[in-house]
Amino acid sequence: MPLMLILHLSQNNRLSLPIEVYYVLSFIFFRFFDILKPFPVSYFDKNFKNYFGIIMDDIMAGLYSMILIYLISHKF
Repeated sequence: MPLMLILHLSQNNRLSLPIEVYYVLSFIFFRFFDILKPFPVSYFDKNFKNYFGIIMDDIMAGLYSMILIYLISHKF
């Protein structure tokens, strides 16, 4: 999903930043949320000790990073 947002931002780039900056920021934010594990991420990590928990953990961290990249690109 973050890749789809980055492709959208490349067409509607309000900050006039190179698209590579968005790639780096999305990776940094994803790793940050994957390590920090805020609420929905930690819920899936703690309650599902199988492949579903691992995948949902990453999906939720990706959603957080996507939302943050979206807010940065449209608010600043």
